[in-house]
Amino acid sequence: MLIIAGLAGADLLNGLVAVMLMTYRVAIKALDQQNISMTAWDCVLLPPIFLNYLTSLMISVMNLLVSIDRYVAVVRPIQYRLLDIRHAYRLLGGAAIFALLSSVFLYASNYFGLERVYSFNRLCSGTLFPRFYMVYQFSLTALIGCISVVIYIVVYFVYRATAKRMLAQQTTTGVSKSTASQMDAQNRLTTTLGIITFFSTLFFVIPNTWEAAGAHKLSDADFYDSDGKLVGQRRSIFKEARHLTGEKMAVALAGGLSSRHCGLFLGAARVI
Repeated sequence: MLIIAGLAGADLLNGLVAVMLMTYRVAIKALDQQNISMTAWDCVLLPPIFLNYLTSLMISVMNLLVSIDRYVAVVRPIQYRLLDIRHAYRLLGGAAIFALLSSVFLYASNYFGLERVYSFNRLCSGTLFPRFYMVYQFSLTALIGCISVVIYIVVYFVYRATAKRMLAQQTTTGVSKSTASQMDAQNRLTTTLGIITFFSTLFFVIPNTWEAAGAHKLSDADFYDSDGKLVGQRRSIFKEARHLTGEKMAVALAGGLSSRHCGLFLGAARVI
């Protein structure tokens, strides 16, 4: 359950960050401060901006860990029952180290990759990182998300086959109450996570895959200003679908993630 709680925590934090970012931009507009100039580095130092990038990547990582955990639970149930709490701690520890390294890379790519030019306003909308980081961020997020979805599809079909086999065994020879209870708990958890995987694909994997495609279409020249300085972009890299960026994307993502982490907590509570 710790791994699932980790995913729920990442979802919750990402949703809160989206709300924080929208609140910040609404406040800036209300105070009529949107025309104050800032550098890309100034924008990245703002917690909502930094956490928005980091939590998006970590959600995909936690999704992958949950999918792997479910795969082991379904395909190797005996070995899975032998795993103790240290197994979850190791996985979460690895995720924490990855988050730390990603934070360093995120800041370093902006600090060393872009010049200190006041090319943004206080809304900090647009592309705040060099092209190589945008390609890395969205491509890795989309790739890990797709892998986790594929793993869970495999889990679904393997679980169906296992459930049919156990049902046939129950009909012929019978099973103990503890085994039946475990089967029921695994069924609820697998079903709940399957529903959440659907929302992950709809609200997370597909948008990030689209963003990755947009990042790959850009050239380094798109990140230079008229003076030839590498400063990032005032506009979104996702030109073909602006309705999925900025505040509108945050609203859609926050709504989808709220559904997901609520489902995670409810599913975990039912199993426990």
